[in-house]
Amino acid sequence: MYDAMDVDDGAGPMPETVIPTPKQTPVLRGRKRFVADRDEIKAAVANNGLETDGFRSGDEEGSVEFKVLHDGTTLTTLSLQVTETSSYPNDHSYICFALDDVSAELLTVVEDIGTYPSKPLQDTLTRILRKFARILNGDAEDETQMDEDDDSGSEAGVEGLDDFDHHDLEFAAHGRGSEDVNVLAILKRDFLDVVGAGYHPGILKFGIDDFVLSVSVPVLNLQVPRALSQPGTVVSSRWPVIAADGSVLGGAKPRFHVGLSKNYKPSTASVVHAVRSFALRDDELEAEPEPEVEPYDPDVDPWEAEQRAREKERERLAALPIDENAFEAFSLSSSFDTLLDQKLLPLVKLRMQYGLGWAAAEMLHTLGEQYQMKPEDVYQQYGQKLRQADKDEAAVTRKHNLPPDPIREREDKNHINLLLVAFCYLIRRLTICTRYCLVCHRRIESQYEALKPYVCEDKLCTYQYYSLNFGPSIEYEVESNTEIVDLLVSLTYVSCFEGQMQQGMPLGMGLRVPKPATAIKNAVAGYPGYNVAGQPDPAAAQAQAPTMPVPDGTGLVDFDALPTDYQRASIVQMLDQLPAVAEMKKYLDKARGKGKVRLTKMDDKVPAAAWSLLRWCVASCTAYLEEIVDEDDMVHGIDKTWRQMRFSVGAPDAEAKFNTNVVNARSQDTNAAKFPSLYAFHGSPLRNWHSIIREGLQVRPPIHGRAYGNGVYFAKDGSVSMGHYAQRGTSKWKNSAMCPTSCVALAEIVNLPKQFVSSNPYFVVADATWIITRYLLVATAGYSPSTYNLPQPDTTKTTTQPKSNWVGLDPAHPLTLNQKPIMIPEQQQKLQRLFEQRRAELHDLDYDDGDKAVFAAGDVTPSARALEVVTKANAPPKAINKGPDWVHNEDWVAPTTYRLLPPPSDATTAATMAVQRELRQLLKEQQSSQRMDDLGWYMPPSLMSDNLFQWMVEMHSFDPELPIAKDMKAKGVNSLLFEIRFPPGFPHSPPFFRLVKPRLLPFLQGGGGHVTMGGSICMDLLVSDGWLPSYSIAAIMLQIKLAVSSTEPRPARLAQNWQEPYGVHEALEGFKRAARTHGWTVPDGTERLARY
Repeated sequence: MYDAMDVDDGAGPMPETVIPTPKQTPVLRGRKRFVADRDEIKAAVANNGLETDGFRSGDEEGSVEFKVLHDGTTLTTLSLQVTETSSYPNDHSYICFALDDVSAELLTVVEDIGTYPSKPLQDTLTRILRKFARILNGDAEDETQMDEDDDSGSEAGVEGLDDFDHHDLEFAAHGRGSEDVNVLAILKRDFLDVVGAGYHPGILKFGIDDFVLSVSVPVLNLQVPRALSQPGTVVSSRWPVIAADGSVLGGAKPRFHVGLSKNYKPSTASVVHAVRSFALRDDELEAEPEPEVEPYDPDVDPWEAEQRAREKERERLAALPIDENAFEAFSLSSSFDTLLDQKLLPLVKLRMQYGLGWAAAEMLHTLGEQYQMKPEDVYQQYGQKLRQADKDEAAVTRKHNLPPDPIREREDKNHINLLLVAFCYLIRRLTICTRYCLVCHRRIESQYEALKPYVCEDKLCTYQYYSLNFGPSIEYEVESNTEIVDLLVSLTYVSCFEGQMQQGMPLGMGLRVPKPATAIKNAVAGYPGYNVAGQPDPAAAQAQAPTMPVPDGTGLVDFDALPTDYQRASIVQMLDQLPAVAEMKKYLDKARGKGKVRLTKMDDKVPAAAWSLLRWCVASCTAYLEEIVDEDDMVHGIDKTWRQMRFSVGAPDAEAKFNTNVVNARSQDTNAAKFPSLYAFHGSPLRNWHSIIREGLQVRPPIHGRAYGNGVYFAKDGSVSMGHYAQRGTSKWKNSAMCPTSCVALAEIVNLPKQFVSSNPYFVVADATWIITRYLLVATAGYSPSTYNLPQPDTTKTTTQPKSNWVGLDPAHPLTLNQKPIMIPEQQQKLQRLFEQRRAELHDLDYDDGDKAVFAAGDVTPSARALEVVTKANAPPKAINKGPDWVHNEDWVAPTTYRLLPPPSDATTAATMAVQRELRQLLKEQQSSQRMDDLGWYMPPSLMSDNLFQWMVEMHSFDPELPIAKDMKAKGVNSLLFEIRFPPGFPHSPPFFRLVKPRLLPFLQGGGGHVTMGGSICMDLLVSDGWLPSYSIAAIMLQIKLAVSSTEPRPARLAQNWQEPYGVHEALEGFKRAARTHGWTVPDGTERLARY
């Protein structure tokens, strides 16, 4: 499985260069343009007998409200909101709500407004009125043609072209026909950079001029959250020209798609499906014929005609061939599509203008939108905060091994490889996706980080997430996690049917539902309307008599307006109308590889609110649940009627807090030092598990009191939890294949039972950070794994696996079920075997002919001006020193007191490319230097071995007035010889610098120069706290030379035993001592570097 990025140019790879004449007056953009357009709409907008009235600003930023009048009568009142005022009027979306009741026919128009193209307010209002008029008049005008007319073109022109010259437009100047060779040459440059970063580029051609570019990487190579075991692919349309400052030239705007394919690039037919909504419409290249539209027959019942059309569509999909290398979306595809389409280019421009990293650019962009400020004002006011964001990102980079930064690390400062930039940004956001909102894409500012991608607290984001499919794809979840979807729907159903669900209702989703005939009362004592005994309180019920909403003409009411008891009943009613999840999967499987298919088209009898609730059941669950089907991964000793699932709930730092408590337990207790944790069971009634799966095991205030104290209760023997506490549900979702009847959690607990609230007969734990859930056990009624084509496991039989494959359990607190021992598998060895198996499945990449043509193309021929710029940039600097130059002494650096090392075996491709890039830059600078004493350092060619990760560098030509220079001259020392060792994780981890010889006077004996007693360099930029991946080795060497030359607090001097070289181990010890003294963090792997 691969992760690919494709870029399509729409109407051709590169149109002929046309430089528009810059406008003499400024073109309003963003919020200023929106406000101007809004203020201009003072008079009523009229069209086809309809008009607007009462036009005013809404309560939310970017929103307006107005009435639609027909013959003086109000049809409806609408709230129209622009999602991104900063992108208005060329790259925004609309969201529209009806503020009062509206007929079903007009409601379809309101719901469709969200699909309208980016147009100014006046044009959009006119289109809304025209749509309303067609509905009211029964106009048979060709709506498709009308939509195409409305969607064509772009309102705004290109501004700022006067800031760029012809050289900036060189990429756009190479277009079609005879210029194709130059196009391939330009693509070759970008392709080679992509390969150098460890990714796989590709090109897919459509006819003569159209093409799509792709970038891919095997999923196995990605370090993504566990909940994203299969990440995504990207497609873009219209290949843009990016100026050196990040501006887009020529009007072309890329569009992206993220998805999956089996090979390094998807099939042409599936890419056509992905991009054809962006005007890639070649009739000869369509992957499938458009369905024929039946002529209108007035004698046929409309409902029957609709059923015929749906059946024909199903037959058409079933007859289509299956594409084995299809471009498939995954759960977060739509979110990443929007992110790249709307955010990438503005972020690139901000980075280029202000020299920022990704984190700071994202913050600047967010603050600008939030406070409606210009970027320069945001930068001036929040500069320190922006710089801190980039520093924080450096720590995140080390933790998550984020991809390289093509903007900071590019060699040609006049060229931006958008192909590589977009893909690296995608991988970065994919790796840390749980830190960002899936809808607005802003950083989630909360104390905890979600375990799975989710949304921020903004109500608009919540609505879009659940109602407008801005979050995970429900189709993907049904296909990939069928059993889990069944379980989640079933638990939601039981929680509502049995009156348990009180909070966390699906509010703010715009659900329109039939009014339930009866309510489902709250079954939990202590809530409003009930006394402490759990019985209804008549007085309280009378005082809280709910106000019921009145159904509209369609018989529907607003779900949010229903009392809670009726909301529970409505959820039960809607879920009962959903088909079985297994049937949903079959429906999707039939259409796999045949284009986009939505579950909402599966059965028109299912209300829209039911599909929305299905999505809510799945998307609101932020826990990680995975059905275990491999018998070796299962907990042994548990009856096979209990389905086993891996179960993690809470924030990622919950695991870190738990591990910290485990470490503390080791130091407090001798038994915990050997067995730091224990396992126990927790049972709870089935109706509680909807909330437990979302919130975890929480310590809640007792309603009736608890016999052994307040806390989370655990049983040492599973039969206690499975019997008395895991009460069976009294209801079930009628279409469930799993039919869960009871649930039990198997949790890992810090092994300090003396500090529990109680340890006999039950464990009662008051601190939730001492608990981490590991497994969910689900008892089922009538469930057969064959429903989902799963094997029938048997964990009750005796296992023959070696003892090392099981978790060591504390014999003082044995884990049993019916007094028989339970065995928990050790996961690490299985994961390693699985990783090796998947790694073996990777095959050597074989580029097709189209890609080979790109790699075989000639190099880019720069323009005359570009050659002039390059010549000036590469001109050798004028000599500063005069007289005899410094001369390298081969005998002085001979490897008699140190050894050259073999290359590391665990270096990543990204690290290798980064070291190669640094080496090329230094050698280029060394070769172009007219004098060595002006350069100040030298890399001896004789010491350049096959190991890229070990460098030997001489520093020389110090100021002759410095004490160190005088000492070196007196002793005949030609240079200071340094060794640089690069870690396998470079550039995310800093290199290790040490002085080999001569030996300098230690600081305690009156020396200086920022060199430790062991010869390592005492500088904060070489430790985890101060290192940034953007630092270059040339800049670091300059800093080291300045530090050695510094006379404060004391100058560097040669030691009396200056002939004795430093050892690598004493350098490491000196480095660690200096770090402890200054409170710095020693980079991970430093000791390993020094062991060679």
